[in-house]
Amino acid sequence: MITVLARGHFSVIGLDSSFANFAICDQMSSRVNTEEIEVECPFCGETFSIVVDTSIESQQYVEDCYVCCRPILFRVNCAENEEPQVNAERS
Repeated sequence: MITVLARGHFSVIGLDSSFANFAICDQMSSRVNTEEIEVECPFCGETFSIVVDTSIESQQYVEDCYVCCRPILFRVNCAENEEPQVNAERS
């Protein structure tokens, strides 16, 4: 049994803490689905891969281009059983 005491702190009854850390990480990773997507930089036109968390339906974030280092605004929509839709625009 794992009891969460506070953020980042927990108590384990009958298990050592290394096993408890593994159990918690394993539960969290089972909920995350990722997919590698090829995108084109809106600044330099180079193509590179990003990893998208498909367990989140709609998201947006800024990430720098791996080639020219300019900021790109990514808007990602993930519908169940469909290819993620990624829009990359100048930030």
